[in-house]
Amino acid sequence: MKSFTIQEINDIIGGALIGTTDQKITGLGEIKEATNEQLTFIGSSKYVRLWNESKACAAIANETLNIEPGDSRALIKVKNADLAMARLRRAGI
Repeated sequence: MKSFTIQEINDIIGGALIGTTDQKITGLGEIKEATNEQLTFIGSSKYVRLWNESKACAAIANETLNIEPGDSRALIKVKNADLAMARLRRAGI
């Protein structure tokens, strides 16, 4: 199974990386179902509250959202989280 660092993912989408995680990322997951080896996304304020409960090690979030990464987790803030996730899917993540 191929894995990626948070920096490799940020290189693909070109966002603002906040926080850090040493966890290798093996895929994408929805915020409620993501494992600690998955990246999720937060495109709307209604999902911000779910971030604290999520097991995802990192998330892509719209830059307009007020959200912090948390301990040993990372955020990549972008203009459009949906578009960033589409780029990652095209890149094979």
